[in-house]
Amino acid sequence: KIERKDILMKKSSINYLKWIKLSLGVPAAMLMASVFSLDYVSSEGIIVLLTIQDTTRETLSISLKRMIAFILMTILSFVVFESIGYHVLSYGAFLCLFMIICFRLKLDAAVTMNAVLATHYLSNKSMTPGAIWNEMALFLIGMGVGVVANLFMPENIQKIRMEQGRIDE
Repeated sequence: KIERKDILMKKSSINYLKWIKLSLGVPAAMLMASVFSLDYVSSEGIIVLLTIQDTTRETLSISLKRMIAFILMTILSFVVFESIGYHVLSYGAFLCLFMIICFRLKLDAAVTMNAVLATHYLSNKSMTPGAIWNEMALFLIGMGVGVVANLFMPENIQKIRMEQGRIDE
């Protein structure tokens, strides 16, 4: 029988490991991007926030999907922005196409982060090699910090095993 106290404890529980990963990873990635003099350093924090998942396996899986989507986003941004211009309506067209492609390829989790990076092209009103390099560097630093944070932080294996034991009883 589950007691009311157990239900309340579960609702108020905080994943402190994830909290530490995010609290350290976000500023670390932003500092790295600053060292490399990248534009849009604040976006680095968003990339880390979206990258770190509850498990290393989830983080690696989502990272792979986001890499594929990053390539698609860059190509599609170039095609759309260079052919119809750098304005809000072209971003809307890009986003519509990008989302449908990602949804069809089961890359849903990659849409948000890559859509943010595409706004940088829109703001720059160009997709020069330097602008593409900037976005790729932001992407790689943010994803790298997120993956490394999950690799070096222990996961909740002991907690899971204790819960399994309790359920078995």
